Amino acid sequence: MIDGFGNHQDMVNSVCDGFTNSINDIIDKNAELLCNQDGYEILTSVFNQRFRKHDIENANIKQIISIANELSELLENNINIEQVCHFINSALQQSFGEFKAIKFTR
Repeated sequence: MIDGFGNHQDMVNSVCDGFTNSINDIIDKNAELLCNQDGYEILTSVFNQRFRKHDIENANIKQIISIANELSELLENNINIEQVCHFINSALQQSFGEFKAIKFTR
């Protein structure tokens, strides 16, 4: 078991799904929606391919800013760190139910 999932890939898929779902909920409906692969590329570039729940829950400000920058470039819209925290916390909620929420403000 990996963080309550049968294997690591199922856990990663769930987190990426939750991450992109929360982003797609707020982006302009005329924009192209993100897919799980987009979430995977962003999250693994920041947390590495073997990330676990505790890696995400313990994200530091540098990692959050990196995600904000990647999303801002991908979406061609300014994404702030508060939004990134919301996206990550939504992914954790969807995937695990119980989690340690992250929060950073400027």
